[in-house]
Amino acid sequence: DNSLSLSEPLIIEVVTDQLNDLGTISLIAKQLVDVNVNLTDEDSGEGVWADIIFVDPNDQGLEFWPIILPSLESDQSEEGSYTVQIPAGTYLIKAERFDGLYQTAFYDSNNSGEANEIEITQGFTDSIDIALASKPTANVTFQLTDSNTSQAIKYAWFDFLDAEDEFAPIVFPQLDMIDFESDDFNGTYTLKVPGGIYKVAVGAHAYQDVMMTMRAMTWNLWWRFGPWEQRQHAIVETI
Repeated sequence: DNSLSLSEPLIIEVVTDQLNDLGTISLIAKQLVDVNVNLTDEDSGEGVWADIIFVDPNDQGLEFWPIILPSLESDQSEEGSYTVQIPAGTYLIKAERFDGLYQTAFYDSNNSGEANEIEITQGFTDSIDIALASKPTANVTFQLTDSNTSQAIKYAWFDFLDAEDEFAPIVFPQLDMIDFESDDFNGTYTLKVPGGIYKVAVGAHAYQDVMMTMRAMTWNLWWRFGPWEQRQHAIVETI
């Protein structure tokens, strides 16, 4: 977050081949403002979770993650309703999911298609309401086993990278609940991802990472591949 800052620019000199002692660096704490944010599914109106990010309108490469306050009644809090703290300033506000299941959306109070610049000051009372549009999704199943022992591999991770756009965000997919200590676990992982063509990185502790390219098909894309007999292969195609 941007709740701490230097009082003035700091210039340092780093000398190679020796220990560089930068001394004490003092930061100034900024006064924080409470902001209420509500995130909903565009179709159902139900609350959803997402990262809430405050963006510098003059340089959208500068993004700040606010402090999220725990609910005073966390067992009764409604999903999608958050109170966050951010220093006073002018921001764009966006909601983004790391699993890619919803489209990224900026706060746009009048649905004009343009993100609103919001001036956050002490005593700010406006409610920031953002509706997120869901993406068509597909379930993808992997079974990971040790090539030498055939034992199931536990605690693997998966990164889905856009195969056609190297600058697109990495998708960290939703993973079905797994009991890794169960005797029934056979290395099967079921993930939910948006439809698309991906380069998939698969990794696990003490194992070499594997990279593959695959197509995740969703129902609304099947018709593009013609008759059913032709579509079957496209749906499960691994390139």
